[in-house]
Amino acid sequence: ADAQSSGVHSFGVKFDGAPTIQFNGATEPYSPFKDRIKQFYRTGKSFSNSIALSGGNDNGSFRLSYDNTDANAIMPNSDYHKKIFNFGLNYKLTPKLSAQLNANYSNEYNHNPPQIGIQDLNANTTIYTMATSINPDWFQNYKDANGNETALSRFTNRNNPYWVAYQRFENVHRDRLFGNASVRYQFTDWLYLQGRVGQDYFTRPYNYDRPTGTRSIGAVATGFNGYYYQDVSTFRERNLDFLLGANHKFGNFGIDATFGGNALQQTYDDLSTAVTNFYVRDLYTIGNGQTKSPNYTYGRKRVNSFYGSAEFSFKNYLYITATARNDWFSTLNINSNSYLYPSVSGSFVVSELLGTSTPKWMDYAKVRLAYAEVGGDTDPYSNNLYYSLNANSFNGTALGSISSDVSPNANLRPLKVKEKEAG
Repeated sequence: ADAQSSGVHSFGVKFDGAPTIQFNGATEPYSPFKDRIKQFYRTGKSFSNSIALSGGNDNGSFRLSYDNTDANAIMPNSDYHKKIFNFGLNYKLTPKLSAQLNANYSNEYNHNPPQIGIQDLNANTTIYTMATSINPDWFQNYKDANGNETALSRFTNRNNPYWVAYQRFENVHRDRLFGNASVRYQFTDWLYLQGRVGQDYFTRPYNYDRPTGTRSIGAVATGFNGYYYQDVSTFRERNLDFLLGANHKFGNFGIDATFGGNALQQTYDDLSTAVTNFYVRDLYTIGNGQTKSPNYTYGRKRVNSFYGSAEFSFKNYLYITATARNDWFSTLNINSNSYLYPSVSGSFVVSELLGTSTPKWMDYAKVRLAYAEVGGDTDPYSNNLYYSLNANSFNGTALGSISSDVSPNANLRPLKVKEKEAG
């Protein structure tokens, strides 16, 4: 008991190599272990390979590729895998009309990512706070006779690192499909019109456990203690936009102007269930949980925009640029969901004006002034008060709660940020 109470801290009498009872009841020399970090952690390894096929002619080109990454973390029983497929195509349909396609699919699997910023079930916490007289190899017998976590400290949140590595699990999957397609018509050598559609979609299954027998989890009257969480979230973003652009020079003067619009739509939903205490030991499923807490979240938002920009130049040393954008946010009150934010900037390239008269010590010099405004909205439904039901009940009646601890403001206006710059 004394060894477990104080033997895991780096203070005490001077190391003398004398036989001493350790936290696990064994007698070992009272000496430091200099390579204790290397004994638990391993050398991280990463393997990447790719293959690509490409081709083309005078009218266009294509490229098809596959990339694969397999990595083992420095933490035991922790690894990461990612596969990416990509297809790109550019083709000139007519002398003035061209099309472009870019499509990507990725599959990711993150197995037992290291815990960061917490103490419970974090092997790093134990390894970096244990006494230098302790050999990490002593932790490898991480189960007692009952299959529970072996004690190594009076602090229950100092978990056995091997228990964390091999009894706790966390799995993060993600399948993602994203890309865009566009067509562009070149009216003249200085005027064009472009239309584009893009989409980003992913689904993310996720689960983890707090293993039965973990010391920091209290005992239960019936069944087995523990915790299991399962979650599946999906996200989809779609963008439709057009852009009219012109770039032309008139003697010493030049103009580069664009005008366009965008329609953005985002949807997401998340279905999760947390269960505590189990009927059957070490079976981490929703059905095996004694207490279940399901939750479902859904959100949808739209942003419609028009924007434009114009840059005027004179002899490559004087530039004036102006932009304007107007957004309409679905997440805000219809009477205050529109916001116009402009910007203007000017620059003067001193070295270009001086030309050959530029001093030898000056390679390049420019003076710039700018002013800009930026707008933004809030999360969906943040300006509404709504209610939710939970899995608990009282006398056969479901219990409800208010969605947030912040009183919503139905008259929220778009976020506005103003910036000034000189240099």
